[in-house]
Amino acid sequence: MTKLLLFLCVLSFVSTVHSKVWFPVFVAFEKNGQSVYDSWRTPSMCNELLAILKTTGRGKHLRNHVIDHWTEMNVNMVKVELYQKNAQVVWMTFNAKNSNNLNWFSKKNLYRSSFWDLSRWRTTNFFSAEGHFIENHVTRRFFINEKYDSCPGDSGWFCIEEKHDVCKWGQFSRYPVFMYTKQGRNWTTDASTADTLVISVSMDLK
Repeated sequence: MTKLLLFLCVLSFVSTVHSKVWFPVFVAFEKNGQSVYDSWRTPSMCNELLAILKTTGRGKHLRNHVIDHWTEMNVNMVKVELYQKNAQVVWMTFNAKNSNNLNWFSKKNLYRSSFWDLSRWRTTNFFSAEGHFIENHVTRRFFINEKYDSCPGDSGWFCIEEKHDVCKWGQFSRYPVFMYTKQGRNWTTDASTADTLVISVSMDLK
């Protein structure tokens, strides 16, 4: 059991008591063969997040039923984080008012992020949870991309690679892979990977 997961379990309890506290609703793990996008949308594919202390291994992503009651739970903000060996390497926050459990992840809803050059006014060709999907070619979910340029020139910020990709920069031995770029934005030369994805929400608790 990692320190990160223990922290998330404690935080999930605290968040039910105090309003405006981040409540983790989804934790995904790299290279376990499970689609992050499908797991986010499908309760039966995941272990229940509240049972996290009983969970061993990282074979299944962890999910809370809050995702299925998005509107009723008055979700107003969402935070997306990537961790590598328990250290945060990426974070983004989104305004989720009047959203559903998919369309909150959009450029118009972006509030702040650790990417210094990413904003609601930046040109992108993909910015969505669905991302870019062409069967047997690309499966890029929660995808924030600037432009395509014959693979070697492709550039962007954030990507969950879920299957074998036509571009070399998206080819790995196992999936899913959580990708992000650092100072430069080229997927071939500037990309790094993380081992854990955490999505948390802030709610108006009444």
